[in-house]
Amino acid sequence: MLSFVNNVFTFTLAILAICNVMLDAYLVKQFKEVASTRPKPLASYSMTGSDYPQRLPMANARHIVMPVEETVRYSINNTEAELEWLWTATSGDGQVRLGDNHRFFSVTVVHELHCMRWMRLGLQVENSTEQQKGHLAHCLNYMRQLALCSADTTLEPADILSRDYTKERWSVDHRCNDWPQVYETMRDNYLEWMAVQTHWQELVGGAGEAV
Repeated sequence: MLSFVNNVFTFTLAILAICNVMLDAYLVKQFKEVASTRPKPLASYSMTGSDYPQRLPMANARHIVMPVEETVRYSINNTEAELEWLWTATSGDGQVRLGDNHRFFSVTVVHELHCMRWMRLGLQVENSTEQQKGHLAHCLNYMRQLALCSADTTLEPADILSRDYTKERWSVDHRCNDWPQVYETMRDNYLEWMAVQTHWQELVGGAGEAV
């Protein structure tokens, strides 16, 4: 009887040991998968050639719920619309400088908004030049590809063009990237770049005075 109990105890310990090894292996695998999805520190990139981050580095990047709705604002050809569309631009006009060498990059979402402003301008101009038409064609194709890239499948009401938006709006919530954080990050980057330029100018000015 004692021998049987010992055997059961030994067998149970063996099973528990195997389960423990399997659990450890699973946890290690999960840790590696999570670690592989985390963005590398910005300092780990040389910012030369193709060695740069795929996306704009942002602190506390997250998703937000954004109501997408029709509006009487952002029209094509009135004074208020000119200012409204202008305010979609970011500090630095969509460009950022990254790394110790201050490499120059454009940010996709701001490129999209630039294209929106250019398309609005194209609708206002009656006789566009070939260069303007080429820019407009670029923007249309760019927006087409990015719409396919996001492939947002959120369902929306189908009667949006039959409504008076001064009296009635429709609104559908979409899961979006935190665009206010993008604007804030780009503003901070622009201020840092301005500080670098000021420092360079001071160094050049100081060298000139020394001479």
